[in-house]
Amino acid sequence: MARGYRRDELVSSVLFARRSRRQKPPAPEEDIELQEPPAIPEDTGGGLSSVLLYAPMGLGGLAMMMMFLRPGSGIMSYIGGGLMVLSVVGMMFAQILRKAVEHKQKLHGHRRDYIRYLGQLRRRVRKGLRAQQHAARWTHPDPRSLWSIALGYRLWERRPSHDDFSEARIGLGAQRSALRLVTPDTKPIEDLEPLAAHALRRFLRAYSTLPNAPIAIYLRGFARIQLQDAPQDVPGEPETPEISDGSDSADAGLVTGSERPSTSDDDAADPLPPSALGRPARSPDAGGVSARVPEDGAEPDAPQTPGPDPVLGAVRALLAQVATAHAPGDVRIVVAASADRRHRWDWCKWLPHHLDPEVRDGAGELRMVADSLAGAEDLLGRVS
Repeated sequence: MARGYRRDELVSSVLFARRSRRQKPPAPEEDIELQEPPAIPEDTGGGLSSVLLYAPMGLGGLAMMMMFLRPGSGIMSYIGGGLMVLSVVGMMFAQILRKAVEHKQKLHGHRRDYIRYLGQLRRRVRKGLRAQQHAARWTHPDPRSLWSIALGYRLWERRPSHDDFSEARIGLGAQRSALRLVTPDTKPIEDLEPLAAHALRRFLRAYSTLPNAPIAIYLRGFARIQLQDAPQDVPGEPETPEISDGSDSADAGLVTGSERPSTSDDDAADPLPPSALGRPARSPDAGGVSARVPEDGAEPDAPQTPGPDPVLGAVRALLAQVATAHAPGDVRIVVAASADRRHRWDWCKWLPHHLDPEVRDGAGELRMVADSLAGAEDLLGRVS
């Protein structure tokens, strides 16, 4: 007996005219050569050289004082000689102090100019990163906003000749910035002004990557892509941070800042055992529902109901992106699922990519569904 179809299961086709793809938002790509941090100014004077410079003047003043100080001279002669000695000594100390002040002012001036230079460059780099972020999110939008693309001119905009054909967004993460910051050749770090060198290191760390950028995967580059849920971290077992050794940089001490991170006494202490924190475990009576071992004397928690499957949601997002950006003539979607799991993919029947254009049944074009991967390959071979 033939199976009957409900009205909501009948599939109809609507013609859609694909338009030429609009130009992507521009993202600046250039190399920015950074200036070298200022070096500590050399000490070109002061100290012993200033003392030797004024030593002849002091000796001349002392000789003149001895000429005027004769037996029977009044007290004014002694006062005049003392003032002359004090003036010579004061000139020596004033010269030494002036050299020190000039050295400090020159150091502050170089530091101020370099910090101002980084501030001006920061505005330029931020503008470029915003443009790159906008271009990346335009190419790979949030899967939750695909409905607006499907209703607009961007539906099925990608052709096989485009460089982003068969790409799909799988998440957010840090990407390399399109503005390549070229590190300068610097002097040894001990010869550089410390605050300026630290400012350059922080600048490179902050703007060498683009945070929260869409991460795309090239689907045609893999024969099979398997998604699985990430394992949960066990409390009491902290992750070991990865520290870069700076081998890819011209100056590891300046550019990457590979100094040893300091840890407090609390961080260095031994972590608590898992039993003290309540380690995750599986309850044999909960039917696979995750539970938590309670602390001693504490009431056990109620069994938690499992939430939505994150892997299933990720696969739906990938298929929705593929179906929105690619035309049915370029991409086909075949579902390989057992009979008890086909209800999860029932929504695919509304995608023209999921229909066989050559075989029809009572509901219209046949949905391409198989029980195994071998059956799915046979369906694809027949369509192609």
